[in-house]
Amino acid sequence: MAAQFWEINPLRLPTPMPASLASTAAPGSAPHGEARSSSLAAWPLAPATGPCADVLREFLFVRRGEQLRRLRLADIHYFETDDKNTTAVLAAERIPLRRPLHELTQELAPDGFARIHRRYLVNLRHLEGLGDEGPCALVAGAALPLSRTYRAALLACLRLA
Repeated sequence: MAAQFWEINPLRLPTPMPASLASTAAPGSAPHGEARSSSLAAWPLAPATGPCADVLREFLFVRRGEQLRRLRLADIHYFETDDKNTTAVLAAERIPLRRPLHELTQELAPDGFARIHRRYLVNLRHLEGLGDEGPCALVAGAALPLSRTYRAALLACLRLA
């Protein structure tokens, strides 16, 4: 049976309209209306703020076809990639995803995830230690490689450097 991949679908809400763009909007037009000026067409979407922000920072939503699944970030031990496919590793299961590891790194770094190797992004809540026999990180009982490239950044993140 072939692996079924999940597509990560980050939920984003529109930002409040900047004052500089509000003056160019047609009177009575909604921020998401069809008739927007060219300056409004570039109006960016940003991560949610307010009460939704806390909820969206606790979870990662993944989609497979029409099915949407919510993963609690605290339950994810680490992400692993083989250059094409990324896998979220939880305590009881491995969930294949269709998202590059570098995108997950950018999105999840503020939420306690750190890159330790070109193939691994770990949840610092599950980091048990750094091995003294060879460069490795112990994450939820698994010994993962720790590359020289990411070691200094990890130590700085842990306030050890």
